[in-house]
Order: sequence, then C-alpha cells, then structure tokens
Amino acid sequence: RQEVATLRLRYENDRGRIEELEQSLDLRDISRRWEQGPDALRLAGVVAEFAEILKGSYWARDSRLDAVAREVEALSLSGDYRGDDTVEELADLVKLAARLQREPTDSTDDRRRELERKRDALEEELRRLDQQR
Repeated sequence: RQEVATLRLRYENDRGRIEELEQSLDLRDISRRWEQGPDALRLAGVVAEFAEILKGSYWARDSRLDAVAREVEALSLSGDYRGDDTVEELADLVKLAARLQREPTDSTDDRRRELERKRDALEEELRRLDQQR
C-alpha cells in the first residue's frame, strides 16, 4: 500500500446535520487519466464545472462549455450512463449553453433563465439519483 493523500470532508447533510468523513487515498485508487476514472466521479465533475461556468466563478475562468459538452456527451454514450435520460438532458443543456455563449441573441436572457431552471431541476434529479445508489 502506498498512501498518497488523506481526504477530509465536512459538510451539512440534507437534514441539517454536520457530517465529517476521512478517507485515505492509495496510489491504486487514482486513475492515470480522467477518462479512466469512475463514471460517477466524472459526471459529478462535469456537473460541478458546468455550474461554476454558469455562475461565472473565478474557479472556472479557464473552463470551456464546449469541453464540458464533449465530456457529458461521452458519458451519455457509454458506460454507466448510456441511455440515461437525465445525463442526455444534461448534454443537451450544456450544448445549448455553449451555443448561446457563441451566438448571443436578443432572447439570451429568456434562454438563460430557462437553462437555469433546467439546471436546478437536473441538480435536484442528480441528488435524488445519488441517494438511490
């Protein structure tokens, strides 16, 4: 065993209780390439990145919607999420956001609000699915 890091996570759960987790990471736990990582981790990563881009976060300043769209598309076509309606909808939303970013129109504000409503619904659905697993 070759421990490379310890992850400590503190968060408030949906019941308002503070949870603390600690997990050691072994070299065997780390994939050499992002594409080789677990699909659930990759999906969580792209959902988080998409949200950060939409809100204009400093942490997403180098992120590109086109790259996020490609990653979501790849997840929706293979692996654990092949044929998953929620992931396919996410792919559509990211592609729409990328298109709107490239080609702003007079209806951009309406589309942004629609996209934000769908994003919120998608995040809620992803939380529900995560609780089922």
